Amino acid sequence: SHRRGGSPSTGIFGRLYGVDKGIVRQAGRRTTVAQPNNLNTKFVEFPSFPRSSPGAYNVAFRGNHGPVWKYGDEENETRVGNTGLYFNLDPRDDDGNTTDTSENLQTAIAKLGSVPGEFSDLYQVPGLVGDDGMKLTGVIFDVFPGAPAIDDEGFIGTKGNYNKLGIPQTGVFYRNLTEGTSGVVELGTLHVIANSETTIPEPIGLTQTKVCSTPNSTFGSTAPPSVAKGRMVFLGLDNEDAPMCGGIYEAPMNSTNFPDLTPLVDLETAVPGESNELFAQLGEVLSYDGYAVVFWGSWGNGTKDIKLCCPSSGNRDRRDFCTSEGVYSPDLGDQNTIFSNDTIEGCNSSKYQERTVPENQGFFVYDTVHESLKTVAKLTADDENDMVFWTYSGKLFCSLQSFFMSEHFSYLSYLAHNQLHMTGKPPSTGSSNSTGRHILTRQLKDDNSDAAEKPSWRSSATAALSQYNNIVYKQLFNGSVGLWHWNGYVSDIIVETGQNCTDLDDAGTGKVESLAMERDGFRGATLAIAAACAEEVVDDAEEHSDDGDWGGIYLKTFCPVV
Repeated sequence: SHRRGGSPSTGIFGRLYGVDKGIVRQAGRRTTVAQPNNLNTKFVEFPSFPRSSPGAYNVAFRGNHGPVWKYGDEENETRVGNTGLYFNLDPRDDDGNTTDTSENLQTAIAKLGSVPGEFSDLYQVPGLVGDDGMKLTGVIFDVFPGAPAIDDEGFIGTKGNYNKLGIPQTGVFYRNLTEGTSGVVELGTLHVIANSETTIPEPIGLTQTKVCSTPNSTFGSTAPPSVAKGRMVFLGLDNEDAPMCGGIYEAPMNSTNFPDLTPLVDLETAVPGESNELFAQLGEVLSYDGYAVVFWGSWGNGTKDIKLCCPSSGNRDRRDFCTSEGVYSPDLGDQNTIFSNDTIEGCNSSKYQERTVPENQGFFVYDTVHESLKTVAKLTADDENDMVFWTYSGKLFCSLQSFFMSEHFSYLSYLAHNQLHMTGKPPSTGSSNSTGRHILTRQLKDDNSDAAEKPSWRSSATAALSQYNNIVYKQLFNGSVGLWHWNGYVSDIIVETGQNCTDLDDAGTGKVESLAMERDGFRGATLAIAAACAEEVVDDAEEHSDDGDWGGIYLKTFCPVV
C-alpha cells in the first residue's frame, strides 16, 4: 500500500481463499521483529516473496531490519542481527475479525550465531570443521538469498551464505519447528544438507563426457531449496557461471548433518526425446511436492543473442537509469546499455542491452516414485519463443506487496483488486518477449533478487507443480507471454498478455501487461497468479502515472487430474 505523503508501506499478507475471510497482515514495516529482540527493532523490508506449505497453515519469509540484539557493557556494547528468517504457524483469520497475526511470528534463523552463550548454538552455521579437525563454532550466516521454504511437517529450508576462516562459502540448511505443549514452537537443531565442502555425488550416467566425471568436485554454488514431506530438493553446481558438474538433488531432513544425497537430474542426464543430448543448464527454481519436481533445462551448444529494450513506461527513475537520462545524464546510468543511432525493432527507443540465451530449452518433471523423467514442454532452435524472462529491476524501485478486496468471477475467481495508486507490480514478471515488445514495468524483483542490488536485467524460468502430471508454466509464445497448463499429455493456454483486463476482472482497465506465478502457487486444483493491467504509454515525454492501472491476485480452479 502507499501512505499519502510518505514512502510506500510494504508487508507480508495472507488470506484464506474459498471462504469469507479478511486479509491478514503477517508482518509490516512497523511490525516489531520477533524474539530474540532486546532493542525493540522493527522490520525495514522484505526482499523476497513469502512461501507457504501445501496443506498446513505455515508461512515463512525473510526480513531485513536493524540490529536486534545488544550485549556487553556500555563501553564495549555490540549490536548484531540485521536479517533473519521468520515463520508463522498460525496466520489465519479464524474468527473473521482478525487483521493482524504478526504477534504469532517467531524466528527460525537469525544472524546471531556469534553471540556468546545463549544464541551461538541455536543460530551458528552447523557442520563446520576447522583446519585442526575440531568443530568450528561461532560462525554466523551473512545472508539468506532467495526465500525460505516451509512444509506441512514444520521443516524450514534455506540457502545460507557465510564466511569460513576468510573464505566465502554457501550451503543449504534446515531445522524442524515443533510446536510444544505450551503452544510455543520449539526450535529443533539447525542442520546442513550440503555446503561448499560437500563432494558432488557421482553422475547418474557416468558417460565420461564432462568434467562432471572427475571425482571430488565440491559444490561451489547452491540455490534456494524447496521442501515437502520432510525432504528437500535443491540445485547444486561446481560453478554457477560456467557449470560442468552438478545437478538437482534430493535429501531427507532426518536430523543429521550431510545426509546422503540422491541425484535426480544432473549435467550428464540425457534429455528426454533428444538423440545423444545431455542437459547443459538446469534452472534453480524447483517446484516440489515430495513426490515429483518440475524444473527448467537447456541442451546443446546453440545460443542466440537477444536485445532487451530499456523500459519505455513505468517508474521514471529506473527508466532514466537504464537510458542515462534525467539525473543520470550523461553517463551516470547503466553502463551495460548500448546506444544505437537507429530505433531497434520492437523498442520505443534506440537504447538496449544484449544477452545470450540457449536455443533449446524446456520444462521437465522428474517423478521420484517411479524414477522417471518426462518432458512437459520444449522449445527448439527453430522457435522465436522463450521460457526465460527478463525483468529490469533493482534498488531505485520502491516495491509493493498488497492485497485488497474479494469477489468471484466466472473465468478466474480473484482474491484481490483495486486501482493501483502505487509504484509496484507483481513479482517474477518479465518482458513480454525477448525482443523487448510490451516491456513489463513497475514490477517487484524476482524470488532470487536482493534489495541492495542496483537496477539490471534479471532472468528467471518458472513452473509450478501440483502433482507429477498437473503443472503450470510460463512461456513466450507467438509474441505473447502466457501461463500454460499441462495435464500430463497436452498443454492449454490459461491467460496471456494482451488480453483485455476484463477477462480477469470485471472492474479492470486496459490490457493485461504482466503475469506472475511462484513455484508454490499451484496447490491441489487451485492456481494463484498475479496480474497487472495498464494502458500503454504513447508519449514518453509525458510522466506516466499509475493512477488508473489495475492489478491483483487471482485464482483459477482446474478439474482434478487423475
